[in-house]
Amino acid sequence: MDERIRFVIRLKDGESMAALCREFQISRKTGYKIFERYEECGLEGLTDRARRPHRYANQLPEQIEAAIVAAKHEKPNWGARKIREPLLRRLPSEVKVPARSTIHAILDRHGLVTRARRSRTHTEGTPLSEGLQPNALWCTDYKGEFMLGDRRYCYPLTVTDHASRYLLLCEALESNAEKTAFTAFERLFKERGLPQGHPQQNGRHERMHLTLKKEATRPAGANLLQQQAKFDAFIEEFNNERPHQALDMKCPAEVYTSSCRPYHGIGGRTTRSTTRPSSSPTAAACVYIARKSTSALAWLARRSASRKSTTASGSSASCNTTSVISIWRKKLCSPSTIPLAQKCYLCLRYILLPMCPGRT
Repeated sequence: MDERIRFVIRLKDGESMAALCREFQISRKTGYKIFERYEECGLEGLTDRARRPHRYANQLPEQIEAAIVAAKHEKPNWGARKIREPLLRRLPSEVKVPARSTIHAILDRHGLVTRARRSRTHTEGTPLSEGLQPNALWCTDYKGEFMLGDRRYCYPLTVTDHASRYLLLCEALESNAEKTAFTAFERLFKERGLPQGHPQQNGRHERMHLTLKKEATRPAGANLLQQQAKFDAFIEEFNNERPHQALDMKCPAEVYTSSCRPYHGIGGRTTRSTTRPSSSPTAAACVYIARKSTSALAWLARRSASRKSTTASGSSASCNTTSVISIWRKKLCSPSTIPLAQKCYLCLRYILLPMCPGRT
């Protein structure tokens, strides 16, 4: 600015424009522009002006940027790719939704991007099982236990469909005992039918557990029923709102369909314990819990066999028409003999807080 002031002073003192431009090593066009700005704005015209363009041809509208930031605040664990998909579905077709890289830059500019630390360990994964159609393969496991607000531990039991990533079950259990797990699986089989095979890997399932931990356990619920309410909300969002890259950014509910193999109960039949796939619907009820293969049907069959007794005439009382599951559930929690306040957690949970709106 000092050079421009000296240039204008000497020019007003009567020196030649051409001589001054040669001395200051500028073109005559620049010299005339400096003098015209001084005549229009005075000394303020000699200051540096902003070089920013007056308009951007592809500038993002403020409303779109505000919607992106609001979506990130609403879903803090979603990245740019997942935030973009609901915008594509919600906004009119004539509105141009920015690219994933642009959304990431907007989030970064607002300080909403957390950079994860790179792991120095290099692991080699195992081949994934082939589950190409819904219900061809289910994955199940207990997520790691955590403490609730009432100082009791919660043991979430989860089941997902391998192909569609559909979260079939997320139960907040008070222990990892077999009794409560079998009750949850029986209800699941009645609602969704039976899968076609048995789990052989848990990689995708463990990745779902990471999302579950971030979004539904921090902070934990005050008790099991409140924690189950958080799990139910997570199931609704995971299946119907959260897009998955492996599904071409579809939601699991858009891909999953219930199994065509209905569950008719166990009755009095005996099923051998096996972990191999079978064409029999009952044999497919083998589940993989906490890396220990357990056949619910074989356990129930053994319970049924142990209840057989010999009558006074020496004949076997094998004609008992009460089903094995009914016997087991009556022992677990009989609705006719146990008051509501003393019922087990699972029965109380299905009375007060149904797992899905369609359950009665």
